[in-house]
Amino acid sequence: MTTAEQVRENEKQEKIDALRNSLVHGLRPIKENELLSINDIEIDSTNPGSLTESHRYERREESMLDSYDILERVVYPIVVCEKQDEVGKYIHIDGYGRLGMLKAKGVKDVRAIVYPPMNLEQRICFRQTLNAAQEPFDPVSIIRDLRLLAGERGLSLQNRGDIKALVRDLPARVQAREKDLLVLSRWHPEVVERMGEQSGPEQEIIGLDQLRSLDRLLSSVVKEHPAIANANGGPLEISKILGQCFHNHRFADGMRSQEGIRKAIKAVKGLPANHAAVGEFLSGDTDLRALIRQGEEFSEENESSDKISIVEACQSLTALLIKVDANSLSEEESRALERTQTVLESVISSQG
Repeated sequence: MTTAEQVRENEKQEKIDALRNSLVHGLRPIKENELLSINDIEIDSTNPGSLTESHRYERREESMLDSYDILERVVYPIVVCEKQDEVGKYIHIDGYGRLGMLKAKGVKDVRAIVYPPMNLEQRICFRQTLNAAQEPFDPVSIIRDLRLLAGERGLSLQNRGDIKALVRDLPARVQAREKDLLVLSRWHPEVVERMGEQSGPEQEIIGLDQLRSLDRLLSSVVKEHPAIANANGGPLEISKILGQCFHNHRFADGMRSQEGIRKAIKAVKGLPANHAAVGEFLSGDTDLRALIRQGEEFSEENESSDKISIVEACQSLTALLIKVDANSLSEEESRALERTQTVLESVISSQG
């Protein structure tokens, strides 16, 4: 085995060892197909299925209803765990869509796989493990669970090492959200709480793609216009303002929001440091199109000034060279003129 192969093998084994250190490693049900009263099952208030604006169940609803009407039962049992302090009561872990459908149909009982009592940290790990083996939660739901899990484990999402520790015993699909957690750590909690899954391009719901674009805009404002960022409360408050701009459709000014955000980034990057137009957009005193227009006008002015400066530079160089005695040039001055000649020839020839 080569060194590279050995390294890959070691990394693979480390990953397996980390997964086997999960709090739910080897967890076994105590009942495999138990008929329970739906009224005895408590919906976990932290479960992403009941919290996020997800269209996962919407997509599956028709098929689930058809399946139930044909078979008159749910084929795959839901998953619950016993309540620690109440005999005969259970906490729901997996199968939120099935359970909701049965309740809507007035069904009183449901088949369930029953596990022993679990604390919140165990329930989060378990539902994400189950989630990885079926149609997954949307990314926002996974992120919500990971933020909750970080709190249970006393980890900070502002710390890269803590984020790695947070996901190391979870399935690969969940570990892939590590970078998203780093993005979310820069955003105001109120914005993060309102995130959801978009079902169409016209919806003004912040999904992960939208937040990534907004994060680039946030970074541009803070980097290119620091005085304005500070005047508005700093990066965290700016993130809250941008989130509100999105929800108020301010980036959808006759265009798709994603396009509006891209144009806003270009304008913010192109304008001079701490330009008033950026502050006016954040305060709501001006709209997106005005911000974009000011960015374009400044860009045009720059292009014009660049052309003028080239003309002026050539005139100055010509005037200087007319007076030069070629025999008196130093070696350094001769090399400088040769380099200038090379650049001029290259520019002129490229013009056709």
